Amino acid sequence: MYAFEGELFQLSCLVEKHHSSQIYMKWIVHQSCRHKNEINQNLSIKISDVETTFLGEGKERIRSNITLMDLSASEQNGSILECLINDVSMANKSNRFQLIIYDEPSLDIELGLESTSQIVRCNSDWSLRIDLKSKPNDLDAIELLWFKSNDRNETRKLLSTIDQRDWNRIRIATKSSQSGAIQTEIFIKHLVPMDSGDYILQANLLNGLIIKNQTISLRVLDCTIGNGFFYKFIR
Repeated sequence: MYAFEGELFQLSCLVEKHHSSQIYMKWIVHQSCRHKNEINQNLSIKISDVETTFLGEGKERIRSNITLMDLSASEQNGSILECLINDVSMANKSNRFQLIIYDEPSLDIELGLESTSQIVRCNSDWSLRIDLKSKPNDLDAIELLWFKSNDRNETRKLLSTIDQRDWNRIRIATKSSQSGAIQTEIFIKHLVPMDSGDYILQANLLNGLIIKNQTISLRVLDCTIGNGFFYKFIR
């Protein structure tokens, strides 16, 4: 989970139980600079009273909210919020959530290429990986769209809507790397001249708060030219 400095952050803990059973709920905040029993002394943290909602058929839902106000990356970053639940039998259950606090949203695209124009042979395979560093560093917070326009600059086409038969040649994958960056990669095998054009990555962070584009121009050589060069090279 993440939030930004100066914001108000609220998290709810919900439990459904039978009406006759008794359950106790408690919030604990784990921080290196604050002992857990000091939580109620800190004015930036508020815990609501437990609310009960009757669901019918002898069941009810209990809920408690924890609210953190005036968030500070230096003081509260990396906090662990724990909802501790136990019943009369002293059976315990807990849910833990780590809160990452950022100073402000940001988005950077790292291409890792000396040139944004590439020329490749016909029938070869081509792949391109782009790294993105963002705040928050969360795949759910960023939307990545790949577009393609041809060398005549016609209307670009969203690659996720390409014909089904092309999916045997084109793959797009997105993941989080071990270094913390978000990686997106496009792979095309058995290139043909029609694959030439501009490939545009559009990164949309936090529903349009930050939008950045990266364009790579690809030129696939004519198959007869490419094969001729290859033939002379291997001779």
